[in-house]
Amino acid sequence: MTTKDIKNSTLKVVDLSPGTLASLQGAQGDPGPAGPAGPAGDPGPAGAADLPVTRQSGGITATTLGTGTYCVEVPGLVAANSSAVASIEWLASSTGGSTSAFIEVNFNGGAWPANAFGVRTYTRNFSVANAPFTDSDQPFFIMITP
Repeated sequence: MTTKDIKNSTLKVVDLSPGTLASLQGAQGDPGPAGPAGPAGDPGPAGAADLPVTRQSGGITATTLGTGTYCVEVPGLVAANSSAVASIEWLASSTGGSTSAFIEVNFNGGAWPANAFGVRTYTRNFSVANAPFTDSDQPFFIMITP
């Protein structure tokens, strides 16, 4: 059989041997131009105005539950199996003179989800005898390890 015996468009891929198919494939060409940029994504949720999260990763959120009480959530985290270390940001806090600012971290307060740590900030005036600790919004850093 010769090419004169074959009508145009009658041969199919299944009619060709594997060796013939391999010989018909040329070298890969250069990549084409980049496509147009896609649309912008939806904006993320607004954070609480009084509690900016200045550095974050992985969708961490911080929510004010009340004066000096915060819920810091980390997606995919089991707080009971993790560690958190928090510290008052001293220069911007109420610490000074006879007043000191304090911080506590808790993973099982019941007021927050299982993937969250509760943070409490408060102050105490040591110049007043037996002065109580007072819940107070204070800037803080928190480091969480899974």
